[in-house]
Amino acid sequence: MALLLIHSPELRQQVETLETKLDGKIDIHCCDSFKAAIEYCEEQPPSIILAQTILDDGNAFDFCSSFRLLKDQKLTPIILFSMNPEKEEQVRTFRVGADEYVEFFNFDHILAVIEHELESSAQFTRLAEEKAEASNLAMEIMKSSGEMGNAINFIERCHRFQSNEEIATELLSFCQGFELKVVVGIFEGGQWHFTASNGKAVTDLERNLMQTVHQKDRFVDFGVRTQINWPNIALLIKNMPLRQPDLYGRIKDLMPTLLSSANVRIHALHEESRIREQTNLMNRSIEALQPSILKVISAMKRDSREQRDALSDFLQNIIIALPGLGLEDDQEEFFIARVESLIRSADDMVTRSEEHQETLETTNQVLINLMTKQKEIQELISRPVEIAEKTPAPGADDDLFELF
Repeated sequence: MALLLIHSPELRQQVETLETKLDGKIDIHCCDSFKAAIEYCEEQPPSIILAQTILDDGNAFDFCSSFRLLKDQKLTPIILFSMNPEKEEQVRTFRVGADEYVEFFNFDHILAVIEHELESSAQFTRLAEEKAEASNLAMEIMKSSGEMGNAINFIERCHRFQSNEEIATELLSFCQGFELKVVVGIFEGGQWHFTASNGKAVTDLERNLMQTVHQKDRFVDFGVRTQINWPNIALLIKNMPLRQPDLYGRIKDLMPTLLSSANVRIHALHEESRIREQTNLMNRSIEALQPSILKVISAMKRDSREQRDALSDFLQNIIIALPGLGLEDDQEEFFIARVESLIRSADDMVTRSEEHQETLETTNQVLINLMTKQKEIQELISRPVEIAEKTPAPGADDDLFELF
């Protein structure tokens, strides 16, 4: 802190005494004219001004008015002292914006006022620092709340993402809020798929690096670069804020949670894809098999009817023809018995054929039901999950809860 002392040459000895008493507490600069004081203030604004009311080139009241017009000098403490105190000077002191009026060059009074101003300035500085810290803390809390809200929003929507490309795009969008340059690598079906935040192609060096360290620790740090690994996804951050510990910590806290959700969704999408493939294959197989089954059933029914009709005609013809064959009674009985036995065997065969027909029809119906169920499962898997909108509590102020 600097004290500007404006005084006449006659007070040199008293000023030296004052400098001795304030040594180590404040830097003192002396001027013997108001013109020199104004020039000094324009170059180096003082912390406190102690001015004599009357000098050869003017008075402290005009100086005070001019000084208050300077930039950022409305709150600088100004103390005036007089060698010939008058009541009017006290009134003018406060009218021109000065803070204190001292009669004569009273050491004790002046020292007390200066020490009071020093203590006030120190308190003001501490309050300003505390205010700045509180403001920074509030900003950090607001940032953290917003970042946490975005992370929760990502996690809530993650199970509705319908492709790996959508997952990568949403993750890049989240990282953009931190101004991070990243590469997202998704591992599915034995293949890697990479996406960069700059929209350009991922370099071979980055590809090889991400694949090499993917099976290592969860975090792999090398300088400003950090890779975060999960079985189905890896995130390479190329500009970690090492000089911002709070931001660095928040990134390392939030990213694993997001990648964990993305990892689960990537696995689920892969399983859903396999289920769809299996369903499509099964449905195509059933659809291809159905005509053959229906054809076999129809043929069996037709053959059964034809066989019954043929046997019935044959039996009627035999009965009509027997009297004219001239057979003995025992031969006729034997022949009729054999024919009836053959007819009974044919009836049994027809009955078994009908049972086979029923079995085939039942099997066909089971396949149709299975195909219907598989289609329902496929539609259920492919259908996006709908999230119901939350209804605020009665009387609740929406603005109070709109944190993110």
